[in-house]
Amino acid sequence: MQNTSKTILVTGGTGFIGSHLVEKLVFDGRKVRCLVKSESDCRHLEKLGVEIFKGDLTNFNSLNGIEKDIRSVFHLAAIARPMAIDNQLYFRVNTDGTRNLLEVFKNHRLEKFIHISSISVVGPSRNGEPVNEKTPLKPIDVYGQSKLMAEKVIFEFIDEIPAIILRPSMVFGPRDFEMLKFFKTVKTGFFPICGSKKGHFEFCYVGNLVEACLLAEEKGQIGEIYHISNEKSYTLREILKIISEAEGVKLMPFCFPNFLMSFAGLIMESLGRILKFQPYFSRNTVKWMSTDFWVSDISKIKKELNYQYRYSLEQGVQKTVEWYKKYGYL
Repeated sequence: MQNTSKTILVTGGTGFIGSHLVEKLVFDGRKVRCLVKSESDCRHLEKLGVEIFKGDLTNFNSLNGIEKDIRSVFHLAAIARPMAIDNQLYFRVNTDGTRNLLEVFKNHRLEKFIHISSISVVGPSRNGEPVNEKTPLKPIDVYGQSKLMAEKVIFEFIDEIPAIILRPSMVFGPRDFEMLKFFKTVKTGFFPICGSKKGHFEFCYVGNLVEACLLAEEKGQIGEIYHISNEKSYTLREILKIISEAEGVKLMPFCFPNFLMSFAGLIMESLGRILKFQPYFSRNTVKWMSTDFWVSDISKIKKELNYQYRYSLEQGVQKTVEWYKKYGYL
């Protein structure tokens, strides 16, 4: 039985994952406070009746008072997608912002501090086997590096902050506007893919991640890391088939040699630098398509927290497509 007498703090509550977590907490009768930036759109949170605290993780002084009456913290706020920004901003928000939050709570008697990290801190599978909590950490991009540094900061505070880390695979679901680009491309009926057939991928539907967050708060062991996913990996062709069937379109995947796809990615990257935008397609996209990539062993969270995924990839995709269509995005 959860103690509901104190407040739960959620950072990133206006974001894709955070908004789903806040909804679940409110539905369960929990008192919720959300840290939001002054320019954030808080209408959804206001409708839920949560307490809104205006502040910025990168500004320590703006966090003054946020700790009052807080029982547990769910730390989701981060720059989580490739963006056309200076690389140092990833570290300012994801790493330094995490340190500022921990500093606020280091003398406060928290019960749990749940930090949402990413499989990106581990990097791709290097031997064809699923990665796990003991796999050497070799992130391949600045996002993964910044999240790895955030994890290291958390362990600096582990004697003072009862922290638990979750590392989800690629998260998707309703309100995810990054994956919307992928779904829209499938909707055209044309999707370019690499000639390689090696790529396998795992996903984590947002509803499954929310359940894992609550399990971590209830049962998670302090100082532990847990990988989380939908448990099953898929080839790119299988993923495209699932999405196209949910959208009701006939998809024609076109295979191109890796070198040609990489050249196209290089052109898009060059245009992005010139025109100041983050290209949807890049050489990293080609690598993502052609490598055994984000595949996790989730046996630890199943054994220790009794985690069982509720939504399969097929069910999650169907719910996501329905939401995109309902609000006119597809």
